[in-house]
Amino acid sequence: MSKSKKILLISLGAIAVFALVVAGLWFLLRTTAPKTYSTAKEECENFLNRYQAEMEQIATEALQSEQECSGEFRKHFYRSYKDGYVSFDIDAQGMLGGQYWGLVYTKDGKFGTETETFLHTEPNGNNIVRAEKINDHWWYHWTDYDGTKRSYQ
Repeated sequence: MSKSKKILLISLGAIAVFALVVAGLWFLLRTTAPKTYSTAKEECENFLNRYQAEMEQIATEALQSEQECSGEFRKHFYRSYKDGYVSFDIDAQGMLGGQYWGLVYTKDGKFGTETETFLHTEPNGNNIVRAEKINDHWWYHWTDYDGTKRSYQ
């Protein structure tokens, strides 16, 4: 093999190794980076788009039973409440405090008494609950137990 072919092969190999390292680091950073309010909302909306029919069946059956119940759907826990809603826990991060997010199905389309957005902050604490309506019956729900106003913007 000629010297120029060896140099070309070594160069192509080095470029391939470099590309694999960059792709691996990108994947690692993307999967381990903390979620923000917006990225968690996107995760919930994607999950809802994929499984909405199945989740609505679970929710309507649970609410028709008129008893509080809980279960698991695709490795995510859900719980129904007598107040007319079912909460699906999608994910969380942090250990002491932290953030939790999920989807809430409501019979009447309201989150408590709210029809579009819900925000609860504590005057003497740092717990925040925020919810945004996604469609007729579904809400995105974010709870931050050590948050500031920045946590949901």
